[in-house]
Amino acid sequence: MKKRLSILILLAAMLSGCGPTYRIMEYGVGQKSLLANRELQNLAIEKDYHIKILKLKRNGEFLEALSRRTKILPKDTLYLLGKNNDLYKFQRIFK
Repeated sequence: MKKRLSILILLAAMLSGCGPTYRIMEYGVGQKSLLANRELQNLAIEKDYHIKILKLKRNGEFLEALSRRTKILPKDTLYLLGKNNDLYKFQRIFK
């Protein structure tokens, strides 16, 4: 799993040289987060915020495959890829 995450970080570094700055953000889902206990299909994060969910970590383990039916739970950690401005907006909305 560490190797996969390293590849994702490398990808983000490569993208940073192409126009607007992209980065990977680690986002911890809190108990009261608007994301908590919702399925990905009901969130439209990529469409509305232009952010890609790369990975989801739950109980210290990365979930192998995310689907539209994957439910985000409190204490999950999301690894997100997006432009700095989009990630900032996302973080403000979903604190």
